[in-house]
Amino acid sequence: MLSRGGKWRLAAAEKAPSIEVVEKLCKALGIRPYELFLEVGVDDVPNDSRQAVRSYAKEATKVAAKAVSDALQALSQEYLE
Repeated sequence: MLSRGGKWRLAAAEKAPSIEVVEKLCKALGIRPYELFLEVGVDDVPNDSRQAVRSYAKEATKVAAKAVSDALQALSQEYLE
């Protein structure tokens, strides 16, 4: 829980919130952290934005998994054979 002074400093932009505070605020608001950065007029349809982010994250995960797999395979060939 944030103190009154802590809330005031955040509201007055005198203090940047920690990741933990951002997560708690988002949980209380029922949103995901990235939704704090959606712009009115640019990201007017949050569901489409959410889907785009999820799609990008899914693709990035596949690419990262392939890169790790390839690196491990190369290392195993180099050191185990």
